[in-house]
Amino acid sequence: MIEYASRAGVSQILLSARGRVTTPQLLDLATTHPTCIVPSVRAKGRVFDENQPRYYKLLDEQIKEPAFRAMSEILLVHAPKGKRAPEVNVAVDTPQVREAMRHAMDKGWPVVLHYEFRWLMSAYGSDIRSKRMSELKSLLSQYPQYPFMLIHMAQLDVSDAADLLESHPNILFLTSHANTLAIEESRQPWTNMFSGEELTPEWKALVLRHPERFVLALDNVWPEQLVRKVCTTG
Repeated sequence: MIEYASRAGVSQILLSARGRVTTPQLLDLATTHPTCIVPSVRAKGRVFDENQPRYYKLLDEQIKEPAFRAMSEILLVHAPKGKRAPEVNVAVDTPQVREAMRHAMDKGWPVVLHYEFRWLMSAYGSDIRSKRMSELKSLLSQYPQYPFMLIHMAQLDVSDAADLLESHPNILFLTSHANTLAIEESRQPWTNMFSGEELTPEWKALVLRHPERFVLALDNVWPEQLVRKVCTTG
């Protein structure tokens, strides 16, 4: 994948460990490819979900390692993905979330938040969705000069995205999964910014109005995603 990334002009990859991948393995990869791999602090897993003491120990161990230069996404709202990933639905003020944000902000790293608002609406209704959205807006207002990024477009419609962009100059969107191909291969209600091979008129207008607030991103985690993306793109 590093070779494919290089061919595509990608010079750096922020990479965090997941599942059985250990911190030493991640750091070894970064040592082997020092100009490409940027180790990213892992801030998710069962210890995060359950707010276990071990979570804080793991955070501290990674933060003390100089090789780490980024914070991975922080899960707040995450639909269950079969046996691969459990449900997460936590408030932004929970201790485990605040601790990860504190470390990132102390280092001057962007804070990447994972919300799935469309799934949240279908699973828990409008009241819980409104509560989580209010928490997000409060956070953005609390740190108006600090950059926050929403991965997967936070599963928002264009009107909600526009509202956040125009009300909070410190919010940016990562476009991962926000396309027709991702939706075709998933049962999750991702935001689709496209109609055919073009951005929809509404999304195109919003991107052109705030071009510096959108970051082209992919989230190819599983082997079938990698194979399909590579084959599709030639």
